[in-house]
Amino acid sequence: MSPRSSLKFDGVACTFAARGKGSAYTAVAQVSLDVADGEFVSVVGPPALGKSTVPNVAAGLLVPS
Repeated sequence: MSPRSSLKFDGVACTFAARGKGSAYTAVAQVSLDVADGEFVSVVGPPALGKSTVPNVAAGLLVPS
């Protein structure tokens, strides 16, 4: 029996409206993730690349685009 998924994203994107005259900002695009029960996952990378956006979408604090 395969492990059950606790969290699954398939092609999730999150775009924020621009402030002022700038264009919209895409924090994450086409994120696919499958986390099984009991697995531990870390998201690492440089600043301003959407690392906080992924768990915020998972928690329902942000709505994917």
